[in-house]
Amino acid sequence: MTIQERTETVQRILSVFPGKYTLIRRKDSSILLLALPYLPRKAENPKTGFVDSYYEAYQQIFRWKNSIADQLEQAGFPRSENTNENYPRMAASCGFAELLRSGLAMIPGYGTFFTMEALKLPETEGATEGNICYGKICRGCRLCRETCPASCITESPDGSRCLREQQKKGVAENPEIFSKMGNRVLGCNTCQRCCPYNAGIPSLDAPERFSLESLFRAAAGGRKTLEPYIDVFGKNYLRPKWLLSLIISAMAHMPCKTYDELIDTLAGETDQRVASAVRKYHFLRTHESS
Repeated sequence: MTIQERTETVQRILSVFPGKYTLIRRKDSSILLLALPYLPRKAENPKTGFVDSYYEAYQQIFRWKNSIADQLEQAGFPRSENTNENYPRMAASCGFAELLRSGLAMIPGYGTFFTMEALKLPETEGATEGNICYGKICRGCRLCRETCPASCITESPDGSRCLREQQKKGVAENPEIFSKMGNRVLGCNTCQRCCPYNAGIPSLDAPERFSLESLFRAAAGGRKTLEPYIDVFGKNYLRPKWLLSLIISAMAHMPCKTYDELIDTLAGETDQRVASAVRKYHFLRTHESS
């Protein structure tokens, strides 16, 4: 198969992909970079836990990537390889996106609300990589830096402080970071909501099943009762104890007597993440009432 034939095959298969894509040509190989947009979810409702709609979009693009890899293999390509490179920087190096101060990438029409995946292919036609393309608005804008609850967007960003990164470990052990969590269960979005590049992009209301009580009961019941949320969390994030600790953290910041009763059902919990979240919940409640 010639380079042109491979390129045309990729274009044919990608004709039904609901997002944008680009082919990046390298020596003896190419990278197929996919971008799938999503609408952000509002974070202001105190009765619901904030679960970034990014996670649902990621499940969708992951399925698309696997489907595309299967179709390419059926068309005569060797099995496509995954690549673990930095997607935002890769996208900004070929003109597919612009890199922003926050470390996120921006694509016109999508803003920063999209998720990316990539596959390594045999050589095709495509764009070449060069200097990183940075967002021009960022030069005179400091909104994301000023509004980041974890103060991690600086001249030398500290991604380890990002609330999303902290959530990967379960409930935040750092008291300062824990105090910033609010009703966030997964994700943050503060830097994205204030970004001028996202102006005009509508937000979605959180569905009823994201009420903190519903999430708590699902996680407390174990993997079986979490199954209805697999479209949101996927298999990798469908971890009951880890999720339960994050849900308790969100409850701690949203006063409600019903939550006290739910937390009481966890007396004697042996999982360290959950037990730590329960202790923080009671400490915060005691501190607020004193």
